[in-house]
Amino acid sequence: MTINRYSALSVSVASAMFVFMATDARAAGFALYETSAKGNAMGGAVVGRTDDASAVQANPANMSDSPGFRSMVGVTAIGPAGKINTPEGNYKISDQWFLPPHAYATWEVLENLWLGAGLYSEYGMGTSYSADWAGRYNSIETKLDTFTISPTIAYRLFDKLSFGAGFRALYADFFNDRLLRTPNQPLTPLPGMLSDHWGPTMGRSAMQGDGWGFGWLAGIKYELLDNLDIGLVYRSRIRLNIDGDGWYEPRAKDPSGPYAPYLPTAPRSHATDADATVTLPSSATLGANYRMFENALNIGFAVTWTEWSTYDALNVNFANPLIPGVKESARSYSDKDWDDAWRFGFGACYNITQNVSAMLGYVYDICPINSQHTDFMMPAGDRHIFGVGLGYALENWFVNVGYNYLILVENTRTVDNDGKSLRSTFSNMDSHMFAISTGVTF
Repeated sequence: MTINRYSALSVSVASAMFVFMATDARAAGFALYETSAKGNAMGGAVVGRTDDASAVQANPANMSDSPGFRSMVGVTAIGPAGKINTPEGNYKISDQWFLPPHAYATWEVLENLWLGAGLYSEYGMGTSYSADWAGRYNSIETKLDTFTISPTIAYRLFDKLSFGAGFRALYADFFNDRLLRTPNQPLTPLPGMLSDHWGPTMGRSAMQGDGWGFGWLAGIKYELLDNLDIGLVYRSRIRLNIDGDGWYEPRAKDPSGPYAPYLPTAPRSHATDADATVTLPSSATLGANYRMFENALNIGFAVTWTEWSTYDALNVNFANPLIPGVKESARSYSDKDWDDAWRFGFGACYNITQNVSAMLGYVYDICPINSQHTDFMMPAGDRHIFGVGLGYALENWFVNVGYNYLILVENTRTVDNDGKSLRSTFSNMDSHMFAISTGVTF
C-alpha cells in the first residue's frame, strides 16, 4: 500500500492504535506468556498438569488438581535489547525494563467444584529509540500495558475428566510517537532546519489511548494414564475498543528539543479525538504432562496455534482531521495481513528433595508478521527461548524463581519509513527475563 505524505500521520497513528497487539522481544506476535515463574521456566509446558494456582490462566480445568485454597502472586522483569542495522547506520534499542505482574487464587468450594480468579498480562510491549535515528518516521517510542481480570470455574465430571471455563476482561493502555514530514513544505530546508536526504523534517505525531475488551477461555483435562495428563485450552477472540487522542506538533530544529513552529506555513499544533476497534486473535493450546519416578519428574510439552490472521487491516477514525486543512488525515486504512502461527514449548520439573525442585524449558516461537508490513514498534523474527528455575516449598508456603533467555533469529526486512523504504536488519536481539512467584495453600 502506498502512503502519501498527506496521509502519513494518520497511518502512523493507526499503527500506534494497534501497538498493543505487539511485543518487543518477548514473544513472536504480541502475546505475553510470562504468567508464572514455574510456567516460564518450563517453557509453558504446564497445560496437562499445572500443580498451582496459575491453572487459572494455564488451563482452568487443572484447578481440579488443587484441593482447598491456593494462591500465588509474582512478577516477571523483562529487559529486551538489540540493534537495527540500516544504510543510514546501526542503532540500538534503548534499554528498558518491564514488569508484568501475575496473581491467582483457587478455592475448592465443593467436592467436585472449584472457583478461581486471576490477574495477569496477556499482551504488552515497549520500544524506544533516539529521536534522530534512521527509522524515526516509523516509530520513536511505543509503550503498552495490559491487564486481564479472569474469574474462572472448574468441575470434575469424574475421576479422570475435568472441565474449566472463565471470563476475560482486558484493559489496554498505550502510547506511541514518531516524526513526520509535514506536507506543503519547501524541498530545500531553511538555515537551522533539521533535514535529511529526503527533504526537511517537520513535526512529531503521537497517539495515546486506552480501552476494554471482553472474551472467554475454556479448558479440558483428561488423565489418560495414571501418570499421563492431557490438556486442551481455547481462548476466544477479544474485540477491543480503543478511545484516545491523536496530536501533531511542529518541531524545532533539534529533534529532542521543545516543540515549536519553524515556518510561517507550517501546520500548527493540533489535537483531536480518535477511536479504533481491533480484534485480538483466538488461540488453542494442546499439552501433555508425563510423571515419572513416583511423580518426582514431570515432563511436558505444549503447542499453541494463534489466529494472527485476524490482524488483516486496521481502521482509525479521527473526530477532526489530524492535520488542519488536510482532509485525508481524518481517517486511515492500513493493510497488515499477518499469518496464523505456531508456538512449541517443552519443559521438565524435578523434585530434588521434598522441599527443593528444579525446572528446565525451551520454546520455539514462529513470527506471524507479514514481511511486507513490518514496522519498528516490534522487532520481527522467530524466537528461541531457554528457561531454568528453582522452587522451594515449606509446609503450606512456596516460592519459585525462574530465568529465561530469548534470542531472536537475525533477519532483514524492508520497512516503510513515512513513504520511503528502509532496508533494515534486526540483529543481536535478545531479552533477559527474571521471574518470582510465591504463594500459600490451606
